[in-house]
Amino acid sequence: MDDDGDLEMVWPTGAHGLRGIGQVWQYMACIGWQNGNPYGPIQGYRLAAEIIASQIAERHHEIDLLIFPFGMCWRHHIELRLKDLLPALQELLGRPVAVETGHNIARLWDKIKPLIIEAHGESESANVRNVSRIIGQLTQLDKDGQEFRYNRRRDGRPTLEGIEYIDVSKFHEAMAGVANFLEGVDTAIDVALNHKRDMAEHYSYLY
Repeated sequence: MDDDGDLEMVWPTGAHGLRGIGQVWQYMACIGWQNGNPYGPIQGYRLAAEIIASQIAERHHEIDLLIFPFGMCWRHHIELRLKDLLPALQELLGRPVAVETGHNIARLWDKIKPLIIEAHGESESANVRNVSRIIGQLTQLDKDGQEFRYNRRRDGRPTLEGIEYIDVSKFHEAMAGVANFLEGVDTAIDVALNHKRDMAEHYSYLY
């Protein structure tokens, strides 16, 4: 703000730099402690989607612009969560641990779903079926992470082609449901893995 309370136009100057240190400590993001930890990116993209949804609720006139970072953040949150769940489930079930590098979330989910069912020890639940349906819809909208990020795909075709409208409130509700389910799975895996590791450590002392 200038002296009159109006927003000033920022222009690049010699004092600018991406690693500069300002005077307000609240603006300092702590990165070092979480290097390599998936929690920050996974939760960060979800939080960003939720903040954008709140912004859209307050400022409807910006919805046609904010839909793109909103959709991208939700999609990337789900992709990161699935990529974190896969090796954890493989370790829990005693399978070879493999890192998934692709961006197709439907393919990721197809690998994870039977592992969730096996770890739970029961047949496919209504929750799993609903997650499958919504992930399928998300894949139709954005199969490989290009649709919300760019205006055109690598082959030159327009992104989100044929999609005229997206109801942000319905999209947000569905994605939150999937995210909550996957977070619950993550918590259950974490508890089970810790127990498994503790038991392995215990028996290693005995034998």
